[in-house]
Amino acid sequence: MTVRKQEGLSTYLEWIITKSLDDSTEIDELIGEKRREGIMKDSISSTTIVTEFRSPEDISRCFDKSATFFAMLELGFGQGTVAKMVKLLMQRYSYTNAGIREWRGVIEEVANNFLAGEFFEKYFTQPGLPLIHVSTVAEGLKLRQNVTAKKQVINVPPAIVPLDIAIADIPDRKVIILSNETQVISLKHNGLIVLDPDRRTHTIIIYEPEIYLRFVQCIEVPSCSVFLKSETMKRISDDFCWAFLGNHFTIPKNMSHQARTWTQFMQILSRTNYVSGSCACCMNKNLEKSGAVRCNWHWNDVCEELSLLKQIQQFS
Repeated sequence: MTVRKQEGLSTYLEWIITKSLDDSTEIDELIGEKRREGIMKDSISSTTIVTEFRSPEDISRCFDKSATFFAMLELGFGQGTVAKMVKLLMQRYSYTNAGIREWRGVIEEVANNFLAGEFFEKYFTQPGLPLIHVSTVAEGLKLRQNVTAKKQVINVPPAIVPLDIAIADIPDRKVIILSNETQVISLKHNGLIVLDPDRRTHTIIIYEPEIYLRFVQCIEVPSCSVFLKSETMKRISDDFCWAFLGNHFTIPKNMSHQARTWTQFMQILSRTNYVSGSCACCMNKNLEKSGAVRCNWHWNDVCEELSLLKQIQQFS
């Protein structure tokens, strides 16, 4: 356990030091690389960070998912939280071993928030990758989370996830801590919203079809794409494809009108450079090929089994 925490912290501090020495270093790219590695591993396994070293893959988790934790801690509980944590750990445990309880206590103390300690303990001891569904309600946003492993929903308590929210035409981002299975976030806005736009969190974030349609309509308007940058749209599309091909989208029976919205969105996105392969082909049956692969191969192997496509056909 100590090895995993220390290696993750060392990786995070290396990012910060590198940035201080070379201002051209993009921290978001470094975090994004570790995020992708961690998500890939949680998509094919159900191990926790705290486990026995049985393979090189187990050891590698010290450097990806655990490193991302410290970026999330700083995001959710304030700039300087990690520096305060390191200072207090050194003061108290320079000459002795600090276990889960000690680390949790230090993190709660420097953040002045019990959720910070709970976030730490769950992140390191509970398996899975949080899948967050975003929809709009009268009060603002409704967030619903499931925890997944091997791309399947698993029965574990809800994760704690620090998130920032970017809102069009509002310069400052709103930071929230998602800690329940369902949570309503009060927001007054009429524009586009993007959760975790820099993708600093170990999560997959997906949206209701109406929001997705607004995203793809936005990228076609120069003034709108100032807010929704191409790299942000690529991250949104990557998360969509993960969930789409993993069968995590459904149309409620009382909302059959969503079939048309899904179709509109997928027709537009499938013809962009943001998606490729099975994801692009399954969104648009009229595509002949995506990249070097003919789409009819994807249809036979992948697309015909996707529940969202079956529902769209049923409701259309």
